[in-house]
Amino acid sequence: MGLVWAEETAACAASALDQLESAVSAASPVATPGSGLSWVRRRWPRLTDTVNLPPLDVDKQQVPSLVNPPSTYQVDLRALTCSCRQFHGSGIQALPGKKERLCRHLRQAYAERGNVSPLLRTVLLDEVHFNAADPWWLGEVEGVPTAIGWREGDPWVCVYTQSGGWRRGQAMFLRYSFHLDRAQWLEGHQPRQNAKAIRHLLSEWFHDPSLRG
Repeated sequence: MGLVWAEETAACAASALDQLESAVSAASPVATPGSGLSWVRRRWPRLTDTVNLPPLDVDKQQVPSLVNPPSTYQVDLRALTCSCRQFHGSGIQALPGKKERLCRHLRQAYAERGNVSPLLRTVLLDEVHFNAADPWWLGEVEGVPTAIGWREGDPWVCVYTQSGGWRRGQAMFLRYSFHLDRAQWLEGHQPRQNAKAIRHLLSEWFHDPSLRG
């Protein structure tokens, strides 16, 4: 009797496990073009982060809060420290020189006082799209300074490059968004000078010939 009960219990358990696995399999997302589930089917590039932000030999300064303007935070670009909560919560754990160390106040001060390129300044001051944890590549595409950032699991890639315009004697840089699954620029808005070359570069990085267009 005990043996029969044990066999029936094992059979019920096996059946329940099969049902659970079937349910999980049915609920698991299947990536299809345009679905946005690109991380399921795409190999993400393992490129070396090329953003380097070493300490600067300048005096400490007060940077106003973006959320509460009357408040200010003390920024030290020599030690790359800030008195804000964001820095002490996460930035302090990163080594000096790494972009992960810079909170928004350090980025603002660095962009204003550091001898950085107009391209890097544009990237650092983008409060909406810049994320220190994302991989960033800075270089040239067809001789045009370009920055590309991406986040694993997100089909949108941020591209910063010259727009063709000039302001105060310096080249202007704009942000463009490229969707990997749809293989197209957001609303058709693409760089004037090197859009095709950027697509070829993304095609090589993500091992996807369809990105060439």
